[in-house]
Amino acid sequence: MPIVKSTPEQIEVFETFASAKKSYCQARALWECLGESKKDYWKSPERAQLSARLEAALHQDPRDEALIEALISQEVDLDFYWENKNRYWQSFDLLRQAEEILFDTALECMKITGHGQRMIDGGVNKEMFIKAKQFHPLMYPKLIELCAKFNPNL
Repeated sequence: MPIVKSTPEQIEVFETFASAKKSYCQARALWECLGESKKDYWKSPERAQLSARLEAALHQDPRDEALIEALISQEVDLDFYWENKNRYWQSFDLLRQAEEILFDTALECMKITGHGQRMIDGGVNKEMFIKAKQFHPLMYPKLIELCAKFNPNL
């Protein structure tokens, strides 16, 4: 099979994909690191003590609803503080944006190279990506993993 030279536009798409893949890997690593940090936070003495106090208040007879409400409020405030301090949800948004860009650029590369044509013919497109993200929590990560493994040079 003869070697086909890529056009400057195609090279730009491949470079954009490589950049998107790198951004995705960085965002994924950050999210996983924050996930581990959040597990440690849940085990922290302050959080554990507050949870134990709430659990005890829930099983008191008679129940002190004002105390329960105050403890729940403290728990929510403490969680909110941790999430804001660590930019937890901003990191999640960053990961989702990186996944979307990765998908878009992988799809562009697949169209250029012909790799993945069966997937495209099978209905892999932007609409399917959005539906997978919203309604298919098991399929969505597999789709992203597939995009992350895609190599336009093969």
